[in-house]
Amino acid sequence: MKRRDFLQKSALTMAGIAVSGIGSFNPRKLLAADAATEDISLDILTADPDTAIREIEQLIKSAALPQRVVKYQECRLSGVHTGDIALVKNGNLLNFREAGDDFSRQLREISRGLSLPRAVENPFLLRFYSENRPALPGRVSIIRENELVAQLAIAENTAPRRIESARGYVDIAVRDQAVHITAASCKHKTCMNLGAIRRPGERLVCIPNQIAVTIEGRHAHGVDGITF
Repeated sequence: MKRRDFLQKSALTMAGIAVSGIGSFNPRKLLAADAATEDISLDILTADPDTAIREIEQLIKSAALPQRVVKYQECRLSGVHTGDIALVKNGNLLNFREAGDDFSRQLREISRGLSLPRAVENPFLLRFYSENRPALPGRVSIIRENELVAQLAIAENTAPRRIESARGYVDIAVRDQAVHITAASCKHKTCMNLGAIRRPGERLVCIPNQIAVTIEGRHAHGVDGITF
């Protein structure tokens, strides 16, 4: 199967993802050839991983920026979850459904082709991501839509902290240098079922509530590896 052939590769080399601007976060470009601190991930929760991978591969191949490497991860979730697409840059959720650039338009077409958003039983979580980050975990950044609302120290245990949005809430806690979503108002609790995150660049995203949690990285000398 072609999808399994793709999964055997450790990384997918792409030309880049060219956009004129997504939402209101970055008016110029999504992925810059010389932006060593920029990270992007595209998460898709779907019952049709073969179609999703084929469409995203085509999107990547049609891009126009200098060569980058996009890594890929896949896992399957048990139960019923809300299938959807989440586009995250430097921890910020970008609204591709309202943006007018060509990249967002193509992503909307992919979303419609996959009949998203909708409830899906035992879906696949597909993650495509490009990153440039150091290896040491630093701060935990909590993003609501495009707003940085809180930062926590990964080395300090915390009681659950409630982050509210216009659609609901999530409770976030740090335990033993791992970040957990301990409660959420969304129906299917996908963000909770994904478990804890521990490494720089890992993130938990609650799509219904438009809240993302990202572990930033830092170099050994203490300088942050990601800026917002």
